[in-house]
Amino acid sequence: MIVSDGWLAASKPRILSDDNKGKEKADFVVGRQRFKADLIPPRLLTDTFFSEQQSEKERLESEALSITQTLEELRDEHTGENGLLAAVADDGKISKAAITDRLKEIKNDRDAVDEKKMIDQYLSLLELEAIANKKAKEAQKVLDGKVAARYGKLTENEIKSLVTNSN
Repeated sequence: MIVSDGWLAASKPRILSDDNKGKEKADFVVGRQRFKADLIPPRLLTDTFFSEQQSEKERLESEALSITQTLEELRDEHTGENGLLAAVADDGKISKAAITDRLKEIKNDRDAVDEKKMIDQYLSLLELEAIANKKAKEAQKVLDGKVAARYGKLTENEIKSLVTNSN
């Protein structure tokens, strides 16, 4: 690629067409366009130029994962036969709709105080999980956009350095 196209042209990512959507995995996506970087992988640009943004994205992903794990723990602990979440569990899965319906059912039930608290806690965590996942996805989109823009600004010396110094 370098011999035939030169350093600058060889470093540019190529757009993947919809025809080869299942055949070739995109390295990154900007908007609806999927890109493949043959010479310089996006991770190399991220590590070199956008490490702070990458760290923030990873922090957001970790936060979302932590909430997901807490939800799984609650589900495992409280969906048994007499568990506080048993009424909203369907084959071990809990939907937001089931939670909402159950809260309406037990709204005025004085004997279901503990169940209401557990369901409220679970619902709050579901909402936090959705927010955390959205933030992580948005951070990835922003990072992909910055990486895509950086490909266009690379100088020949930067390309040579990235290619020859990457391990």
